Amino acid sequence: MRRHVEVHQRGRDVDEPRTARGDGTSRRQRLELAGRSVLGVLGLTMVLLMLSAVLIAVLLLAFNWLVFGMVLGGLGE
Repeated sequence: MRRHVEVHQRGRDVDEPRTARGDGTSRRQRLELAGRSVLGVLGLTMVLLMLSAVLIAVLLLAFNWLVFGMVLGGLGE
């Protein structure tokens, strides 16, 4: 009965290891979660950098096409 009361008061089993946060997640689980979120942020950053590089390349090509078109068009007159 005492065990049941302690479990009810604390919200967890007495034999479970104590954690600093008290929410039942172990240090390893928290580190795995943090690692996954860091990898997610890095992945998202890489995707955004690649998209911006593609955009810059397209803009440079368009500018070159415009400039060379004007130059070649001017020479053809």
